[in-house]
Amino acid sequence: LISVSFSVLTSQVTMAAAMTPAQLVDAFMNVWLTKFQASRAELGALYEEASSYTFEGSTVTGKAGIAAALAAIPIPAGTKARIITTDIQNSPSAGAFVVLITAQVIMTPAVNFQCVFQLVPKAGGSYYIHNDIFRAGTANPLNAPAKLGGDVIKPLITTYYQLFDSDKTKLAVVYSAASTFTFEKHTHVGAEAIVKYLGTLPATKHAMKTLDVQSVSGDAKVLMCFVTGDVTIEGSENALKFCQAFQMVHNGTSYYIHNDLFRLNYG
Repeated sequence: LISVSFSVLTSQVTMAAAMTPAQLVDAFMNVWLTKFQASRAELGALYEEASSYTFEGSTVTGKAGIAAALAAIPIPAGTKARIITTDIQNSPSAGAFVVLITAQVIMTPAVNFQCVFQLVPKAGGSYYIHNDIFRAGTANPLNAPAKLGGDVIKPLITTYYQLFDSDKTKLAVVYSAASTFTFEKHTHVGAEAIVKYLGTLPATKHAMKTLDVQSVSGDAKVLMCFVTGDVTIEGSENALKFCQAFQMVHNGTSYYIHNDLFRLNYG
C-alpha cells in the first residue's frame, strides 16, 4: 500500500505508505482537474522534457511547449469540468500506470472529452505525465507519424476492429499472456481470458474517426495509441461514441496489445 503527498508549488504527487494505486491515480487526477479548471498553464509542472502532449491531433513535446499548448486550449479559465470515469492499468514500465478518463467541460453546450495518460514514477516517489492524448472532436483525424510506425499501426488497428466486428476469436493473436483489457470497468488479463470475455459481447460495427499515436519508449518499440469513433450495437439504429486506448509493444517481430482500455462516451 502507498500514500500520497502534494507539493503546492509543483503539483507533484508522491507515493508514501498508505494508499492504493487507484487512490494515487485519483489523487493525481484531482490535482490535474483542479489545474485544468483554474490555470492550465500551471499543468506544465506535471510534465517533463521527455513528455508528449497531443491536443486534437497536434503533438508537442517538452515542459515549455506543453505548458504553452495547455494554456492555449480555447476554454475560458475558471470553466468547470468533471471527470466522469477513470480506468487504470499497470504499464509494462515498472511502477507506471495507463489511465483513461472520460470527462466533460461544463459550459453551454457541454463539451465531452477523453484523455489517455501514462503516469511514470520519478526519483523520490513523485509521478509525472509521460504521455497525454486529448480528444473532444475529429480535427486532424490521423495523427500516426510514419516514424512511429504509423504506416503499420493504422492498418493493424483497422484490422483489429474488422475482426472485432466479424470474428472476435481471431483477436487472440493481438494479445499476449501479459495483456490487460478493460471494457467499461470490467478488467481481464491474458489473451485467453480477454477473448473469452469478448465472446460474450453483442455483435457490433465500429467506425474509427480519429487515431493518435505517441512514442512511449522514445522510438517505435512501445507506442501509445488512442482511438475515438462510433460503434453500433446489433439491434440498435443509433451509433454510440467510444474511445479506446492501446499500448502497443513490439516483441521483435510484430506488435501486440499490452494495455487496452475501452469506454463509451456518455455525457
